[in-house]
Amino acid sequence: MHDDYENSDNTEKEYILKEDEQLLMDIVKTLKLKYQTVIVLHYFQELSISEIALTLNIREGTVKSRLHNARKKLKKNILSHNSNFSLRGDFLWKES
Repeated sequence: MHDDYENSDNTEKEYILKEDEQLLMDIVKTLKLKYQTVIVLHYFQELSISEIALTLNIREGTVKSRLHNARKKLKKNILSHNSNFSLRGDFLWKES
């Protein structure tokens, strides 16, 4: 019986995480393209700042600035949606 409870708990967590990820992507899509791009490359494709700079042919400082501004805009958009988003994505609010 205990295993059934753990499996149910894990399934629920996976569902919530998937739902949060979809909501986050929907909110990312509301950003200007230059912010969407760095967020997707950094957090979803897991590219480093230097890799993003090379890929986009921009300076690392520009990547950092765009990530900083994109995180601020995302946080504002998420909070203004007053949604069910759990804000477990604390990684977004920390500077790289």
